[in-house]
Amino acid sequence: MSSDPPSTRESDADRKASWQNINKGPSSPFLSNPIKAISDSKEGHNLKQYEENMMRQQPSTAGFTFDPTQIFQKAPAVQTITDNISQRAEQQQTFASFKPATSPIPSPSSSRPIKNPKRKPAIILTEHKQPSIDIHQDDSNDDDNDHNNPLAVTKEMLSNCIRVAEQEFLAGIYLEIEKNHAISECYKLKSLNLNRQGITALNNLGLCFPYLEKLRVSHNELTELHDLPDSLCYLYANNNRLTSIDLHNLTRLQQLYLSYNYLSQLENLSELKSLRILDLGHNFIRSYSPLGKLEGIVSLSLKSNDIHRLNEFQDFSQCNNLEILDLSFNRIERLESIESLTKLRELNMDHNNVKIVNLNRPMERLCKLKLSYNRLKSFDISLFPDIRLLYLDDNQIERIMGAACTKRMDAFSLRDQGKTKVEMNIQHLRGIRKLYLSGSPFKSLHQMVDFYSLEYLELCAADIEELPSQFSKQVPNLGTLYLSMNRIADIRPLKKLKYLKKLVLIDNRLTSLNEVLGVVKQMKRLACLDLR
Repeated sequence: MSSDPPSTRESDADRKASWQNINKGPSSPFLSNPIKAISDSKEGHNLKQYEENMMRQQPSTAGFTFDPTQIFQKAPAVQTITDNISQRAEQQQTFASFKPATSPIPSPSSSRPIKNPKRKPAIILTEHKQPSIDIHQDDSNDDDNDHNNPLAVTKEMLSNCIRVAEQEFLAGIYLEIEKNHAISECYKLKSLNLNRQGITALNNLGLCFPYLEKLRVSHNELTELHDLPDSLCYLYANNNRLTSIDLHNLTRLQQLYLSYNYLSQLENLSELKSLRILDLGHNFIRSYSPLGKLEGIVSLSLKSNDIHRLNEFQDFSQCNNLEILDLSFNRIERLESIESLTKLRELNMDHNNVKIVNLNRPMERLCKLKLSYNRLKSFDISLFPDIRLLYLDDNQIERIMGAACTKRMDAFSLRDQGKTKVEMNIQHLRGIRKLYLSGSPFKSLHQMVDFYSLEYLELCAADIEELPSQFSKQVPNLGTLYLSMNRIADIRPLKKLKYLKKLVLIDNRLTSLNEVLGVVKQMKRLACLDLR
């Protein structure tokens, strides 16, 4: 047998090469006689040609060269790996800092066409595009916008416009404002409620609220009102400490409420051309002549002031639209000088000292008149031909005249006239619906004939001893009947009141409960019976 080793594909050059692994620099085979080895190899020429082609394509940068033959060698030391990693990092930074070359690479001498590769940096830098919609807005931009907006409001501006007794009230004011808008946008508010906030002053409120239409500042500690927004239509400033007001610029104001203050003089109100409702109750007003220039006023309240006479109403000829006037709780002694108020429909003069009604001509449109708690001794209803509701309680009236001139009376009250019998023809009130006659002697119930419209009758403490036998026919549609504190012993005349719902018989002389129950059983609609 032949002892020659088996033939392999390994060339003679490979067999004569001894490989070295050098720590630094590229790894390459060490040939004892490289020229001879390559020349002896059959593939030497081809190998040399291949290496020359590769060198032409290799870039000139001194980058890291990977040799696949190193995977069969022994792993380098740890220090060597660390040095290589540091060297690679420096090279990668170098590649990242330079823009890759775009010039074409020279083609090799081989006849085979080679596609020129596009060079890319060692580290691929991702290009971030700007998003089309910003979800998170920068707060600084909003601040800039608010700063650029001439109407934007700050808390400092608010604190200057709204002065409070204690700083803790500002938190409540901010909370009330922020219910609808942010502080910076509170200039958009049209309605603002600042009741019970301890406010002591309002300064240039129009700077913060230029579009405000309704303002509530009741129950505070304001002493004066001025420089309010021109856009105001409704102002509620009752229950304060106001001593002076300057509202000449509020030409759009329609309703003004200033009750429970310390006002004694009225100035700068002639410019309020749009004012319709004015409440000045519970102040210290004595002279009210400036109000005569309010041409559009419809409702005026001067309740509980220091008014003694009504002669200033002679100058109210411009107030052609005044319909409601409240003069109760004053010190007026004569009802006079109001004839110029031709459209007046409601007049309240309760709790005065009125002794005389002296009118030169009838108040043809007046339909509701209250004169209770005065000192009247007589009264002429004919001065008010269109009267519907007339209240004359707690006077000293002995005589009622002109009842025949009233055809549309709906309610009439004549309670408590000092135990004096009132001279009046009750038959003229047959069309009435509610009648209050308690507290005065009224023994002649038989005069009440054909009161078919009467639904409510009050005759308490009227010294009544018995009821007419035909009483249920005299007032057939009665629904409520008060007969307390009389001397009635028999209620059988009431048994045919089929529409009666409430019957009050407190403190009378009823003795038989069975008799009372026998009458009540026939009242099918009775819902309330009081026999105390």
